[in-house]
Amino acid sequence: KQWYQRRVRGVCIITVKSYSVFYSMNILLGLVTMAKLAAVCFTLVYRMKSMHAAEDQLEARVANYSTHIQAQWDLDQLQMSDECCGVKSPLDWANATLAKGWTTTDLPDSCCTVVVEGCGKGEPQSGGRD
Repeated sequence: KQWYQRRVRGVCIITVKSYSVFYSMNILLGLVTMAKLAAVCFTLVYRMKSMHAAEDQLEARVANYSTHIQAQWDLDQLQMSDECCGVKSPLDWANATLAKGWTTTDLPDSCCTVVVEGCGKGEPQSGGRD
């Protein structure tokens, strides 16, 4: 073995005064490192899954905007507080279930920069907040 490997191991053994304690500490540190790595992988995988699930739920609420009052209220509150329009863009509203009298160019009033009754009527789909 190289001289520096013996010195490092020697310092560790002198510090803990026993080969068995030294090896036990190394095994424990290895297990802790593997547990941290597993936690990072788990977090990354489930973060992506939860993001996709949330996006799917929001898209379903957009699709049922005019037929479900709770979906309408939820989306209006979210869009006004986050100053956004749609899930990804105002174009999401083109596929929404529209109320009577709505056209594909209309957006909910909560998409307007200044929210007043009827402000989303006739908004082009590229308009509104992003």
